[in-house]
Amino acid sequence: MKSSLIPAPLVSRRLKRSPIQASTQDTYRVRGRLATWARLLIWALSYLWARTFPGLSGTEKGRRVRELCEGFGGLWVKAGQLLSPRQDIFGEEFARELGKLQDRSTAFSPVLVREIIERELKLPFDRIFSEFNFNEAAAASIGQTHEARLRLQDRRVAVKVQRPNVARQFRRDVAILRTIAWLFEKARVYPFVRWTELVTEIEQTFTEELDYRLEAASIRKMRKLLRKHRVVAPRVFGRYSTRLVLVMEFIDGVFMSDYIATWRTDPDRLAQWRAENRVDPAKVARRLFQSLCRQVFEDNQFHGDLHPGNIVLLRDSRVALIDFGSVGTLDTNFMQRYAGFSEAMAGRDYTRAADLLLLLSPSLPPVDLEEVKKEIVRWLRNWVTKASVKDLPYEEKSFTHAMGSLSRIMTQHQIPAAWELLRINRTWLAFDASLSVLQPDAAFMNMARRYWAGYQRRTLRRILSSGRLRPALQKTASVLVQAPQALLELVEFGGDILRRKVRSFEAEASKIGILVGAMFSLMVGGLLLGNGFVLMLLVRHIWGSGVTNWIGGWFERVAGFLHLGFAEWLVAQIILIWLLVSGVRIRRVMRSKTIHEWVGQGV
Repeated sequence: MKSSLIPAPLVSRRLKRSPIQASTQDTYRVRGRLATWARLLIWALSYLWARTFPGLSGTEKGRRVRELCEGFGGLWVKAGQLLSPRQDIFGEEFARELGKLQDRSTAFSPVLVREIIERELKLPFDRIFSEFNFNEAAAASIGQTHEARLRLQDRRVAVKVQRPNVARQFRRDVAILRTIAWLFEKARVYPFVRWTELVTEIEQTFTEELDYRLEAASIRKMRKLLRKHRVVAPRVFGRYSTRLVLVMEFIDGVFMSDYIATWRTDPDRLAQWRAENRVDPAKVARRLFQSLCRQVFEDNQFHGDLHPGNIVLLRDSRVALIDFGSVGTLDTNFMQRYAGFSEAMAGRDYTRAADLLLLLSPSLPPVDLEEVKKEIVRWLRNWVTKASVKDLPYEEKSFTHAMGSLSRIMTQHQIPAAWELLRINRTWLAFDASLSVLQPDAAFMNMARRYWAGYQRRTLRRILSSGRLRPALQKTASVLVQAPQALLELVEFGGDILRRKVRSFEAEASKIGILVGAMFSLMVGGLLLGNGFVLMLLVRHIWGSGVTNWIGGWFERVAGFLHLGFAEWLVAQIILIWLLVSGVRIRRVMRSKTIHEWVGQGV
């Protein structure tokens, strides 16, 4: 990073972090499974007791859950962060409180830090670093970061060291979370959350974060991509990076978290700092918004944890991103639909946006999708109108508020949300904390329209190498660029909606088939009895009443009452056998699982 981008300090380094005490402790205790269950049980009982009192707000409930997750750290923080976008289930106040989750922990012993680095890098500590600050550390449940200086390169670096035994704690916590997920699913607690999938998502994310070599690879790739956005990312020193140790360039700037704290406590000091360093908050907001959109819709590689502690402000309204332990990607088909949904919202094409939003769901239940679409379209129209009001509170016109409200509509109709959508919504939710301070009167639709206009220009530049084409040809090329996307949506998205509607119909048809199949089972049983009765009447006609005496006197009374000859009973027997065979066949078909089997059977 150029030294000209380094801003003047905003907050004294002495005030930012409290120094940790050096310790000779060489072990790190792993929280036991029994202790975890005991703490969970005590917390659950106190939480249920508190809920019995009226007036316990959603914010208070969310605060209690947030403090529990932060107390456990690690996987529990990830679980809370993944649940934070679920305003549709937990309510807006509860979800907003979960969105404040931060993974903080006490720093572990400098003796252990030195030991881990020497063991991993296989070099004496003093040959690696000329300076190493043990007294200041940003500590989380996975690891902690120290400031140092490389001896050979004479460069200031941030050294990330993984906490001892964290992998062992991770395995224990995963087992506990899986048990809780199983209990919740059996008890039908918020079934739309799909608890088992949540644990799988957490496990996958945390597994990636446990290997710093994966984070190093993500930093290298993101550094290359973000350079095009004029956003800074740290350089990785691969020679000194392993699975448990990561050494990267030290980004010297002002954390967005410090900017927000000063904005609240000393706005005059903040205004002076902005003027001194030529920082325009609206320009910073636009740059971050544009970069995040490009990461998601163009690069399909995005920073998954854009909270204020991972955004660094530089001079001239430039920004840097740090901590790439959580870098997200989306399935290609999902990303195309999500991009189409966002573009349709920006272009006020509400019907198309509703169609694409439904396609983002992993499955569609047997509901009236047209009514759901109408409700989504009505809500979008109202929201866009309200979002253009300048004095409207940021929380009511933010993109995450829109997605939370749309999720509530879908939840009311029992339409589940994909975890990929919740993952990207969490990124936007974390980003909201910065955007609400940088540009509280942000007009999201205008920002989105500017992004998509820029997207079209960038696409054209990639396709057309020469910039000396006449405007008419450029306009034609623009139409040609958009035509394949439109055709793709018409064929793929339209076909997908049709397939999902067929699946919804199959679900209903299968239920009807089971009901009708049960009715035919009763009919077949009746036909079997009827066939047996007529067969006995035919035997009586041939061999006399003595043959059927064993049945009982009631049979003789009924036979005497029915004045039909042998030929008539024979015809009745043939008809009943034909009805029995047909009934058995229809029952078998009606019990088939899908509409395709019905068609295959010739129904």
